[in-house]
Order: sequence, then structure tokens, then C-alpha cells
Amino acid sequence: MPPRKRVSSEANDSNTSAPKRVASGNGPTPSTSPPASKPKPKVKKTARWAKVSVSANLAAEYEKLTSEGKANPGEFICLCQVPSDLGKDASDSEAESEFPEKSKPKRCDGGKTCLCKKPASENPNHKWVITSAGKVKFFQQYTHYGIRNPDNFSIWKERWAVVEALGFFMKTVGDDASMINDGELADWTWRLLGRLFLRMLTELESKSLLGPDSEVKNLGLMMTVWIDIAEGASHLSLLEESYKEAILPKGDKKFWYPHRFQDQILAYAAKYKIPLVGMSEADVHAKLGANEDDDGERSTDLPVFKADDPKRTEDAFGFDKDYKSYVRENQGVTGFLSQRREPCKSKIGGDMLDITSCTSAERKKASYKGNDPLGKKELDAIKRGETLMIR
Repeated sequence: MPPRKRVSSEANDSNTSAPKRVASGNGPTPSTSPPASKPKPKVKKTARWAKVSVSANLAAEYEKLTSEGKANPGEFICLCQVPSDLGKDASDSEAESEFPEKSKPKRCDGGKTCLCKKPASENPNHKWVITSAGKVKFFQQYTHYGIRNPDNFSIWKERWAVVEALGFFMKTVGDDASMINDGELADWTWRLLGRLFLRMLTELESKSLLGPDSEVKNLGLMMTVWIDIAEGASHLSLLEESYKEAILPKGDKKFWYPHRFQDQILAYAAKYKIPLVGMSEADVHAKLGANEDDDGERSTDLPVFKADDPKRTEDAFGFDKDYKSYVRENQGVTGFLSQRREPCKSKIGGDMLDITSCTSAERKKASYKGNDPLGKKELDAIKRGETLMIR
């Protein structure tokens, strides 16, 4: 494929003025440019795109290029070589397989010396041809593809920030969260968070980010934090229910125990030689060995990762399904902050449980004293964009 940095320029270049055609007789050569007095057509608005987006800009660019006379959209032009080989040297193996020895193309240079953009009518024996409009759309697909790929925006880093924050939060206020008057919900919350962290590890694995030299500089630290959260749950009378569950996809015949999610974290550390805080590599293997020799309710299995199909294990530990059940069964609230059981207006997240988002009348109604706990000073501060710290 052509380098992305060249895609935009080539897409635009392919729609510059088409070669002038010589008219019959002795008349002047006609120009393909529209009369200067002709108004430029307006780009049609469509509900398909957001008002502001690169996709909308690409659609507008395509309409302009194909409607302002800069090129004949239906004219067939050449691609110098197989589309999958554009931008490669002719010595590349794939390129060699498509072209006879005498007709191997030179490196694609966007039409400077290669056949790209040359009229197909002038090169009747060349088989790789495309309309001018088709070529614009073809190159635009690289941009469409790029802006739809979260990896290009390092969005995994945002998700990593979530597990970092939750890990330290659980370490600091986890004891308080476990004291809600619903042990089953608290237990489910801990298991769900374990699934979340394991899902993050499978995502990092799919991006080759697990290892001793990972660009995730605190990988070993956060793995240690989440191991500690799992192992410390027993002191809170949590994660005591044991049940076996398949690691997805089920056909791989791997399994784990959600109440022992630390075993899978340890297994990842051993597999990729990730140094953990306060544990040597021997300590990790010793822990894994002890788990395997226990009462049979332990597993150090991991998903069967395949580099050529990384998405097959994207949610190997069933976070998505369990999260949906958690939201449905608990009316959209978490085991951290609420003991209510009436239906809620929104899903997990947002400011539904934020007391400062309630009206003064709602706060008064909920107060034992019948007063609004927030005074004018606090309310004015919130309106100015300030925050409140509850000590």
C-alpha cells in the first residue's frame, strides 16, 4: 500500500486538470476548465455525516473534485501496478509474482515517471486501470480506515488510565466499598473489576505491549496492585464463591475461576517475563505452582492468543457480557456508592448519584434535618467551576 503521508497528495494530484485533447481540424485546443463566470456548485449536506468530522470533509472534497471540472470522473486512468503493491519496490516478492520479468514496474512515484494517472486510452495493454473518481475514493479509504482505528489514537491509553485509577481507588477505599448492605453485589463488583483488568491485559497482548520492556512503564506495578486486590478480598469476606468458567473462545478448552483472577495475572507475568513489584520471577512461579497443586479449584490457563487473529481473545474473560448483566440486574448502579433498589434513570456513569447535581428541594427532602447541606457559599463556588473536597 502507498505510504499514508503520500495518500492525500496523490489523491489530490489524480484530480488535477486532465490532459488536453486535440480537437479535429485546425480549431483551437479546448480547455477542460469550466468558464470563470460559472458559479462553483455547493457541496450537498447529508445526514450521513456529523456536522464536523474528517469523514464529512472527505465527502465534500470528493464532490468538489468530481464536479468542478478539474477531472473527468469517468475517465479511465492507469495505476502503475497492483493496488496492494503501490509504493513498494519492484523487487518485492508480491510485485514480482504479478508482472513478467520484462514488465516489472519501477517504484511508484505518483505519475512522475510511472504510469499512474496516465490515460488508459494511451496505454491499451496496461490492465490496472481505474476511473478518476474511483481513484480518489480508493485513496480516501486509507484516511477513512485510519480515523476509524482506535490504535492510531492510542485510545488504549485512556482505558489503561481507567484501570490505573480503579486499582489505586480500590487499594485506598476498597474496604469502605465492601461495607455496603449487599454482600452479593459487592462480590459481583470485585469479580467484574477483575474481568476488566484481564480484558485490559488481553488488549495489551494483542498490541504486543506485554513484556519486560513494554512502553507501559508501570505495567508490572499495576499487575501487582490488582494481584493484591484479588488476594486481599478474602479479608473482606469477598470472592469466596468458587465456580469454573470457560475462557473464550470456548473451543480452545481453557478455563479459569473468576474469584481467583490473580492466577491469570500471575500467568501473564510469567509468560511475558514481566517484573512485578516485590516479587521475583521465582516468586511468581512459586505462586503459580502452589495454585496448581491446591484443591483443584485453581487454573493458570490463558487465552490462546494468535497474532494473525488478535480479536479472537479480545474479551476472553467475558467482561462485556458480565457488565451488561451487572447493569441490568442492579438497575444501573454500582456496588461502590448505592444501596438503592428502585430503578434508576441512567446507566453506570454520569452524575446521577452526585449530590451536587440534585436540586435544593431534592437535597432538603433527602436530609434528616430537612435542610440543604450545601449553603450559598458552596453553591456559588460550584457555579464558578470549582470543586468540593469532602473530608
